[in-house]
Amino acid sequence: MPEVRWEYRWYKDTSSDHKNLITDSEFTIDAVSLTDAGNYHCKAKRGDFSVDSETLRVRVQARPPAFLRMETELSDIMTGDVTLRCNVSDGRQWNYTWFMNEQELNGSSDVLKVTGNEETIESEFKCKGINTERPLYSDLSDGFIANNIIFKRKILLAISGSLVCCIVILIIGCIVLKITRKPEVKETAPEDLFFSMTDSKNKTISPMKEYMDNRSTELEECQEKAELIADRVSAVHEDGVIKDEDTPASEANGLTSFKGLCE
Repeated sequence: MPEVRWEYRWYKDTSSDHKNLITDSEFTIDAVSLTDAGNYHCKAKRGDFSVDSETLRVRVQARPPAFLRMETELSDIMTGDVTLRCNVSDGRQWNYTWFMNEQELNGSSDVLKVTGNEETIESEFKCKGINTERPLYSDLSDGFIANNIIFKRKILLAISGSLVCCIVILIIGCIVLKITRKPEVKETAPEDLFFSMTDSKNKTISPMKEYMDNRSTELEECQEKAELIADRVSAVHEDGVIKDEDTPASEANGLTSFKGLCE
């Protein structure tokens, strides 16, 4: 009589449908996902005899996500290279694995320097974190293609270069114009001889007004001299003697000249 072997049926939660019918006591779940979490138990059967196992609760956690971002540096803009950084933000120390077109690259750093050439700018880059404790690795990051970025940088570099050239040319032109331009000769305005309303408001004496004021003073002095001479002449006629030692007058036909007194 042949020996009857054990058969195993695996169950999840309270479902009566068996997960799998195998003759081995091990049950493997490939490509675990969040939907695989739950309570598992198995039933062993041999012939008419069967026995149920204890229930085992399986918890499934999503892998921490990996984030890939591009860092822009001035040297990258000038050379056309690209700097990529991978990060898993769960508070633990991670090493990193990089992929270019699904092929693993060497290195475990969180930074990857990509040289801008025809091959790399059209390639897709991804990364994931590697750890020594569970979870042993993170989820795979989204893909990154540098083609459009390199093209935009070239446009930006061309525009920036044009602007710098325009500014330099403008500065040089201003310097040359300042050196070669002749200084302006300021014309001296003729002095106004007449007294204006502006001079009156500013209390400024015009040359004409100053001359008239001086002339009035001279006339008054001349009049005083004439009166003084007239008094002396009257005194001389009364005495019948003509003496004029102090007055510089000239005599002609018995007349006294007062020329030069009022000049």
